[in-house]
Amino acid sequence: MKLLIKKILRNKKIIQFRNQFNFKSLSILINNKEKNMSISDSFLWRTDNNFTTKFNFIDILNFFYDMEKTFVEIIFYTKNGEKIKTLKIENLEKFNQITIDKNFLDGIEDYGYFNIFHHKSNDEQDFIIANRCYLGFSKDNDFYSYVHGNLLSKYKKNPNSEIETDIVQNSLFMNQEYSIQNNLSEFENTEFFFANPTSDKIKFKIDDDNYLLKKNSCKIIQLKQTNKKIIIKSNCMLLRPIIFNYKNNFFDVYHG
Repeated sequence: MKLLIKKILRNKKIIQFRNQFNFKSLSILINNKEKNMSISDSFLWRTDNNFTTKFNFIDILNFFYDMEKTFVEIIFYTKNGEKIKTLKIENLEKFNQITIDKNFLDGIEDYGYFNIFHHKSNDEQDFIIANRCYLGFSKDNDFYSYVHGNLLSKYKKNPNSEIETDIVQNSLFMNQEYSIQNNLSEFENTEFFFANPTSDKIKFKIDDDNYLLKKNSCKIIQLKQTNKKIIIKSNCMLLRPIIFNYKNNFFDVYHG
């Protein structure tokens, strides 16, 4: 009976109902009994406006578990969730780096996101890991500003399995609020990057402006200088942006 009740409470619609009425609400759902799971953020890549992106990551399985014959699978998407390319990188070093510019993406000057999954060379996996590694952004070939992983987004159970999502949960209505922990009045303009970590549409609001994030999509939103405290209202239990601040020739990137 207890197992049945737990199964019912973990039903997607039941969780949304619980979240709507704050009855044992649930922001993050990971099956802690699962033995096979490589979890990834949806990492932002930018080649627009003369940006270059660097991705620094370690061979997690070798570094922490002394596993050999490991490899990573990195899948790149457009901002609308269309797959661009997939990299399979074997013979990993302890520390690894990828530079993402328009040449790397066959001339694309835009933005989107990518996921990284760590695997062993055989299908048998016995670990739950999450990649929260660092992204660097350079504009006009200047110094890089770095930020680490933001939101757990997608996962794979083994190299041949389908990509799954919905670690971050939704509510039925826009009853969730996330406050930006910075004063934006010092900057000439600001950009918010959002990636949808769920398999549903996300509706959200910044001040009086309404936005929509479709499934598997991401969005950069431009904000002008403001003295207001920025609060993001949405139907997502954890909708935290990556923020770019600009002032003169300076820019910085960080979590909201």
